[in-house]
Amino acid sequence: MNNAAAILLIADTTLTFVAQDIEILSRTYRVDVLARRDYPSIRQFLPALLLRLCTVRYSLVYVWFAEPYDSPYIVLAARMFGVKCAIVVGGYDVACLPDLNYGALVNPASRWKVKFALRGADAVFPTSDLLAAEVRQLARIRLVRAIYLGVDCERFVPGEIRERLVVTVGRVGRTTWGLKGLDVFARCSRLLPSAQFVVVGPSTDENILRELRLAGGPNLTLTARLLPPSELAAWFRRATVYAQLSVRESFGLALAEAMSAGCVPVATASAFMPEIVGDTGFLVEHGNPLAAAAAISRALESDSGSRARARIQTLFSLERRERELLSSVGCLVSG
Repeated sequence: MNNAAAILLIADTTLTFVAQDIEILSRTYRVDVLARRDYPSIRQFLPALLLRLCTVRYSLVYVWFAEPYDSPYIVLAARMFGVKCAIVVGGYDVACLPDLNYGALVNPASRWKVKFALRGADAVFPTSDLLAAEVRQLARIRLVRAIYLGVDCERFVPGEIRERLVVTVGRVGRTTWGLKGLDVFARCSRLLPSAQFVVVGPSTDENILRELRLAGGPNLTLTARLLPPSELAAWFRRATVYAQLSVRESFGLALAEAMSAGCVPVATASAFMPEIVGDTGFLVEHGNPLAAAAAISRALESDSGSRARARIQTLFSLERRERELLSSVGCLVSG
């Protein structure tokens, strides 16, 4: 490993899928991490970035998300030092949903910065085919290759006993409760009082939390906190159904993880969610509590959980991401 090529990885290292990439890349390369959270402003971040590039001969700068506030500077700095740059596009960075005020592309200045960064990168690795198509529409880019997120199918495993339990994952906040369909999920709990409904995720807005509780029935529970992966996996092992009623999911990692744990999926028939679900669950139109409740009711009686797990193991495993990520990064480093 002493003679291994060096990669500078720039990301929010608290994210599970970022930690997975660090672990994967570290098996072959020396990986130095520059955590965005350690630098509250761009004035603090840039000197730290330049110092790293001055002192270490990197073969690649690997960036998670084309963040408008720093990604153009990262690409320029990499070029200045003759280092190749790859950007992983995850969803928000190329999204534009003005009605929900969601996505980096809603703001014209941010849109320009994202396009500049993607055009300047040597490679862009979107996490789904949907994102790959959106990236190609946004700008002319040297190399675009979709590399799916990977599910740890050894962690997210089925439980022995299934409860009449429906779970969804989402942050409870002013933007996200509509984006993630948490309002629809809450209304479904009133329509299906014989099942338990749980929203797993932290709360950033007490007013929205209160509104969700009022919209739901007494069978609705909100954890109102961020759960560690082990606790999240425990909820999935208990649940019969996982519902992802979002307006948009560029990939849908929680959906895939729940399916790996044997949950029957109910998801909105939009964005990348149909590709995750395939023929193993139920698809509904967005924003329709009656249709969603009817699908959840059918899913509670379905036995397709084992097929859902098999689909994730085949198409969206962590092993597949490892193979494709190492292959793509290897071409950049050696090229």
